[in-house]
Formats: sequence, C-alpha cells, structure tokens
Amino acid sequence: MPPIALLARIGSMADLINIIISVIGIISLWQDFYLETLLPVLGAIVLLLNALGYLNHKQWLRSLMGTTGPVLLFISLYLMAQYTWSIYVNYSAFGLILIAVAIGDFTLFTRLGDKIGSLGAVVSAMGCAMCFPAIASLGGALGMGFLEQWEWTLIATILPAFAWITLALNALGYFSHRQVFRSLLGMTGPVLLLVSLYPLFQYAWSTYVTYSALGLMVAVSIGDFVYPGNRRCDDSCKI
Repeated sequence: MPPIALLARIGSMADLINIIISVIGIISLWQDFYLETLLPVLGAIVLLLNALGYLNHKQWLRSLMGTTGPVLLFISLYLMAQYTWSIYVNYSAFGLILIAVAIGDFTLFTRLGDKIGSLGAVVSAMGCAMCFPAIASLGGALGMGFLEQWEWTLIATILPAFAWITLALNALGYFSHRQVFRSLLGMTGPVLLLVSLYPLFQYAWSTYVTYSALGLMVAVSIGDFVYPGNRRCDDSCKI
C-alpha cells in the first residue's frame, strides 16, 4: 500500500478516537491520571489523525474542525490550567471534538452517541447508592463502588446530562434513518428517566420508573445493534 494511502487509512480512524476521547474527557475531570497522562496522549493522537485525515477526504474544513478541539484541549491543560475558568475551555474542546464527529459521519455520530449516552446513564446510576440501591449494588459488584464519592454530582448533573444527550441524538437520528417509530422508541427511555428525576423524584415509587427507563435505554441500544436502522426513502427521493 502506498504511504499516502496508508496515512489516509490511518486518518480515517480519527472519528472513532474522537468519540473515545470525548467520553474519557468526562471522567478526566476527576481523575488525575487521565488529565496528566492519558488525555494528553489521546489528544495528540486525535490531532495527528485529523490532520492526516485530509489526505483521505480532502475537506479542509472537516480537518480544521477536527484539529481545533485537541488544540483547545492542550491550551486548557497547559497554558490555562491555573485559571478556574479553564474548565469551560475543556468543555468547548470536547464539544468541538463531537461536532467534528458529526461532520465526519452523521449516522455514526447518532448511532454511537446514543449508546454512549445510555451507557453513561447506567454507569452514573451505579454511583447513586442512596437513590438507586439495586443498580448501585450491581455497580459495586462490577467494581464501580468508587463512584459513590460523587453521588450528588452524578444524580444532579451527570445522569440528567446523559439522558438529554440520548434524547437529542435519538431525535436527530430520524434524519438518518427516517423511521418515526424507531426515534420515538429511543426517546421514550430518556424522557421517562428525566421525568423520574424531576417531577416524580419526590415519590418513593419513582425509583421503579428510573429502573424501567434505564432498562429501556439499554434494550433499545442493543436492539439497534441487532437491527440497525436503514434509511427509508421518502417523497423527495422517489424518481
């Protein structure tokens, strides 16, 4: 294989690594190891592969978007680390990385994004022993007991954030597969989860709504792997 073609093939891996670094970036806000070692390494890889990706797709805007996120990440980690507001630069960097994924492959972005959101919601619930003892026990058995030290942050911020992400990506997924029922089914779990966390949270039985919502989100994600959504033709694509 010619060197240019090999570099282009490597560059095409950037989208997948973009997703991985974005997920790890959420964890890195609390783990020094990720901030000091793994996150900079992955940032450098993403920066390099997005630059090399131009040899594959020949779209300078796509490569520019893909490299801007990692550059901002390095600036926030090394040049702005002493400032408290550098965390917002971190968030912006992760957001740009995800936007680069969406530009690269919208279908990949929505399909993998909603699964990451569902998995993140389940893992977040595993750290809330006081609110969700059953799933927290499962998390403890899987070695997730360390999450309990951030229980309030998980229940008040991280869990709802993953629910909103999953809801939005399932809604956007309609523009990829054009299947109303698939999008509605994917949105039902996050909606139930948000309802259980806010208007119904005062009731003891809301826990069962939360468990049902998380179970539905996982089931929909697994179902999408088994039966992936294919785009259906509408009136605009008929001959």
